[in-house]
Amino acid sequence: MLNLVASLGRRLSYILAMCLVFAGHCPVAFANTHNIGAHQPASAETPAPAKTFKPQTLVVPTEDGFLLNATLYRPAGAKKAPVIVLLHNLGGTQRDWEPMISPLKQAGYAVLTMDIRGHGKSAARGYKPTAHPKRFTSWRLLTEAEWQKVPADTVLMLRHLVSHSKDYPGIDPKNVAILGASVGANAAMLAGQTYAHRVQAIGLLSPRLAYKDLSIAIAAVEYPGAVFLSASQSDKQAFDAAQKLYQMVPGSKSIRLLKDAGQGTDMLQYYPPLMTDLTDWLKRVLG
Repeated sequence: MLNLVASLGRRLSYILAMCLVFAGHCPVAFANTHNIGAHQPASAETPAPAKTFKPQTLVVPTEDGFLLNATLYRPAGAKKAPVIVLLHNLGGTQRDWEPMISPLKQAGYAVLTMDIRGHGKSAARGYKPTAHPKRFTSWRLLTEAEWQKVPADTVLMLRHLVSHSKDYPGIDPKNVAILGASVGANAAMLAGQTYAHRVQAIGLLSPRLAYKDLSIAIAAVEYPGAVFLSASQSDKQAFDAAQKLYQMVPGSKSIRLLKDAGQGTDMLQYYPPLMTDLTDWLKRVLG
């Protein structure tokens, strides 16, 4: 009996010793679970994605029965984006300016591309917006009086943005720049001078002193805002006119003369850095 008790005692001592040995590791094991249920720092909330806008078509009738067609592009998250109006080459359409749309939106600007009367969808005639106009007038058939209304068409479109501002959220139609190419450059100069209290800057690609009955020398002298001019030597008439206009403009001005880069919006393809030049210039003059 005594031997059995002694044997059991030794076994109990052994078991107790082993428990003490392993117990030495327990604080480590428990340390891994000690903070279970404890307060964890809250993760930062993911910011809501910026609101995006789909391109929006505008159809605005003129007093003499043209249906002006334009497209408004707005940058994501826009609240009070300045508006950049783009006027295309003679014989072209608003699509001529497509390479500039993305850079301008990325810079935070709203973009309004517009078919000049007699061009693209603005060849349609009618006195109210319609999906199926029945009459059309090509730019080749425009009279002198109708050409002279092109700058007023641009101003009409800008006034439409102001008077219908609730329909076009995210833009500031009272803070505007106009970029024009070829005949669109002359229209831009005249529209900008007429609407100078809203138009802060005008960019002219391949302008001429007179183009399709649109003479701009007086407007250049009177316009108080910033002006950017560019032309290529391959278009001698515009090349010479750009330099003369640069001397006439009284306010802030910049000029980019190119060697062999085509005419109007074609220069954006022949000399892509021109897009950066225009965007950087707009940042300086519009903010």
